[in-house]
Amino acid sequence: VPLVIPAHTFSAPMGTVYFKFRLTASAGSAISYAEVDVYMNDPPQHGRLQSVPRNGTAVSTTFNLSAQMWQDDDLPLIYHFFAVDGGNHVVLHPASSAHVISTVMSAGRSVDSYDIQVGVFVEDSFGGMASAYDRIAVVPYVMDLVGGQNETLNGVATLLRQANQSRDGIAVQRLVSAVASSIETGPSAGALAMREMLVDTLQDLIGE
Repeated sequence: VPLVIPAHTFSAPMGTVYFKFRLTASAGSAISYAEVDVYMNDPPQHGRLQSVPRNGTAVSTTFNLSAQMWQDDDLPLIYHFFAVDGGNHVVLHPASSAHVISTVMSAGRSVDSYDIQVGVFVEDSFGGMASAYDRIAVVPYVMDLVGGQNETLNGVATLLRQANQSRDGIAVQRLVSAVASSIETGPSAGALAMREMLVDTLQDLIGE
């Protein structure tokens, strides 16, 4: 006998509990029944997301995102870190059991005071999922046209090569996006130098 129960019909207190379903059949004085236990899963709870630092610069600032104090009986927990861009979720790190990640960020929009929302989905072994958010401010990187330009360009190029060698496609994407966001908003001379560095480095990586 099919039994269809609408979603969200049952709610459970914290901790995995179960509901017992019993089907009873009778024929005259004979009675028989069968039971099945359906275990309910709570999503991870009581956690938060913390960003350090809270303010920084595209390309040059490494942000450490930490999913802290999440509790769940159904381990392991899997963490999905992302940024919100125009209503879309941009992946910051491959889903994994690592609850702390380090990443560079693209610059925020000036109309939003360079504010960016970052978040994490925390998933338990049964697929129960919860989320937490934080906000950071990321200003565009402005190239120093007096001193340190070559050092900065070489540093970014090295990071791109390291990410590519480790086959970390998401890290490459984040670095390219961070450089591109600064190219769009930076002074023309500095933006030109960054554009040339990005094109040259990507051509080298494609040729490897």
